Amino acid sequence: MTTFAAMTEGGTYTPAPEGTHGARLSQVIDLGTQEGMYGPKRNLMVTFELTSNLMDDGRPYTVTAWYGASLNRKSNLRQALTSWLGRELTFEEVQDFSWEIYANTPCLVTITHKTNDSGEVRAKVQSITAVPVGMDVAPLVGELLTFDLENFDKAVFAKIPDGIKAIIEKSPQHQALTIKTIPTASSQDSDPLSAI
Repeated sequence: MTTFAAMTEGGTYTPAPEGTHGARLSQVIDLGTQEGMYGPKRNLMVTFELTSNLMDDGRPYTVTAWYGASLNRKSNLRQALTSWLGRELTFEEVQDFSWEIYANTPCLVTITHKTNDSGEVRAKVQSITAVPVGMDVAPLVGELLTFDLENFDKAVFAKIPDGIKAIIEKSPQHQALTIKTIPTASSQDSDPLSAI
């Protein structure tokens, strides 16, 4: 699982604090198929908002994890969901899986820090677990965002940060969408204004 820290307005990265925090699922972004260490695979970017932990500018910290888009029993995504729910997914839940069910759902996210080769400290999601009975998690502050390449929505895509858009645009799924929108020679011939 790859993780990233929250980016502040000025473009610098401020890692979410280490420890276990009340959080809510705020974003799920389909990144399409990306090249990885073990070859190409479909990826998702999942973002949690730490609703009670605020940065200096008053916004809550966020932490993001990338998962392979697989609900296979051994996949990291399936294991994270099992830990979050405190139980195995049912056959029906796997067959009819939708992120809409989990959007804004509270959880506990355990974060550790890792220093990369450039010396930057990054927040890493170690685990996602269910909220104990009786514990309240503050409401979501940011906007809920769910993006799916199979149901492409230009308005939602426009809200995604440029760096993430660039990653999505490299995917064959996005490139196939782009090809569909390029006018063909026959469609230009039928346009009376094309000759002007």
